[in-house]
Amino acid sequence: MSTPPPIPTSIWGLSGIGPRRELESHGIPVVLDLPGVGESLQDHLTASLRFVDLTNTSYSPGLSLNALKNVFKYFTTKKGPLSICGVEAMTFYNSDTNLAAPDARPSFTPGRPKPPNMQIHFLSTTLDANALKQIRVHTFEPVPLGDPAGFDKVRQHELVDVVANSGLMTGLLLPTLLHPRSRGSVLLSREDTHNVAKAIIDPRYFSDQRDLDELVEAFYVAREIHAKMRELSPTTIGLEVADPGTLEEVMRVTKLDAPHALATRMYVEEYIRRSAATLYHPTSTCKMGRQSDPMAVVSPANLCVFGTLNLRVADASVMPEVLSGNTNAGAIVVGEKCANMINASLAVRSVRPPAHNKTAGADARL
Repeated sequence: MSTPPPIPTSIWGLSGIGPRRELESHGIPVVLDLPGVGESLQDHLTASLRFVDLTNTSYSPGLSLNALKNVFKYFTTKKGPLSICGVEAMTFYNSDTNLAAPDARPSFTPGRPKPPNMQIHFLSTTLDANALKQIRVHTFEPVPLGDPAGFDKVRQHELVDVVANSGLMTGLLLPTLLHPRSRGSVLLSREDTHNVAKAIIDPRYFSDQRDLDELVEAFYVAREIHAKMRELSPTTIGLEVADPGTLEEVMRVTKLDAPHALATRMYVEEYIRRSAATLYHPTSTCKMGRQSDPMAVVSPANLCVFGTLNLRVADASVMPEVLSGNTNAGAIVVGEKCANMINASLAVRSVRPPAHNKTAGADARL
């Protein structure tokens, strides 16, 4: 099976494979009790530092006069924003030096530096609020900051479209959290159990406060990069584009003027909560691991689901943790490795996966 990571949970659940309590609550006969199916969901979450492009040449994904000009320029000259990669530069780093409480997780290799836990993308792209709303995620319940007097709960989740309303062209720095501690889940729909498309996907973004703290610190690093860019290219790189709704709320609570409110941690944290977006890198809902791990679903020896004979998983859902970067290459490696394993098993015809310690004998049914 090779599908987007949230999908196997629904298909398996309808087939009787998954956590016993979850299956029984839907009246589905339990064929294989695997508590880890649908759990441990991880994803890459990013924030967006938008800044003014003083040259008005950045790429705009929307349908506008400037976008049409870019299309014409590319087809006639092979130049312009459409002639380059969408992400023009990026950096990876470990944030331990920036955090008051450094990451306690060990390095993969003793004696070597820890792997990166942060990534920052640079894009010469105009991202207006409408575009951001397509990928942003709701990370918290709409509650007011400080004294709720005068607070408008509807505006809490509304990003004011200052870019589209002003006609600004922007560039982007996207600080990205590579190794979130928050864990989500994928469950069958309560209203329409047999509709795979209506599965309940709950990423639980920022359920671990440390994720938000690390992304806030990464946003400050992005601000440092932006300041250096302005210093080196003052006629090209303009000021940071603030979100008026968030800024007004912080000003109301802190009684500070706009420049000082923008510089507060409260603004950065609140802006990230309102505008954080997914990079669509979901993984780990059918993670591979040792048979002794109660949440492991897939055997790393052959990518077979514990307790089955021929059911293998070949996608990003088997990754024990989300990768330190884009998941596409890793998913391809999993698929290629699975293909090699299948070819080997067909040649030898004697390879059998180990039965799950809690579900011995289930292979006869699958």
